[in-house]
Amino acid sequence: MKSTKRIKRPTLKRKRDAKGECYSLAPNAGKLYVFSFREGRSKTVGIYGDPKGLRYLAKLLNEVAAVDQSKVPDINCPPTEGVHYHLYNHSGYIHPKSESVILGRADAKAGGIWFEPLL
Repeated sequence: MKSTKRIKRPTLKRKRDAKGECYSLAPNAGKLYVFSFREGRSKTVGIYGDPKGLRYLAKLLNEVAAVDQSKVPDINCPPTEGVHYHLYNHSGYIHPKSESVILGRADAKAGGIWFEPLL
């Protein structure tokens, strides 16, 4: 008889650490692989995954967009930056051979655009 292990849904959960309140990401139940390569003169980014991994990425993107930055403590997101999350290849969020990824908001917590390429 197979044991049924319940898989956690991807979500941002509040968790307290030594510095104050912060967000931590739920583990990815699927597979997600991000890579980049040159195609002629342009650089291309590929994002591949199984259905669970792609749904995980979609959920994270929606949650980053929905965060009320004004409620995030300055220690976790300075007023001059936007909320962002690091998906490191050694963290279990993406494939170990994948490139690390940052998912982030271009709008600064205090207002305006902080991410220079978007100015």
